[in-house]
Amino acid sequence: MKNLITLFFFSLGFCAAAQPTNNTNGAISHALIHDGAVAVCECTNLVQNRLSVQFQDIVSYKILADSYEEWENAMVLFINNNPEQAARDLAVIEEMGQEGKPFMQCIHKMEMNFAGTGVDTPASYELMMMELYEIQCEFAAALMQFGMEISNNGQ
Repeated sequence: MKNLITLFFFSLGFCAAAQPTNNTNGAISHALIHDGAVAVCECTNLVQNRLSVQFQDIVSYKILADSYEEWENAMVLFINNNPEQAARDLAVIEEMGQEGKPFMQCIHKMEMNFAGTGVDTPASYELMMMELYEIQCEFAAALMQFGMEISNNGQ
């Protein structure tokens, strides 16, 4: 199960990698941050619309949990109490990393749209997260934060 969860959030690392550009003075363009946030939100919606509300809540809970283990315990509890729904949700997660499926198609399109921008810094990720909250795409922000944390921690 941990591998499927990691795959889900690792896939979101693509979202973090294909982000905004610098303007001529080196500052990150707010318009491109906004466009990137909209693109991340659109890709995430392809997944969110197929996941149970309970699973979405657990993903969002990761941000509030005191530790990865606390979050993982919540996920295991959900799986144990809702095995059929958990299987459907995990199937959606597994599909995310498959070439030709809607999420990966969206990610590849986003990568092409933001290719060559030259900005791939933690500062841009923070701005992107703030913009995701600003455009009321909190689930995408939660996923992006979790994906970056897993990528950074190698979990």
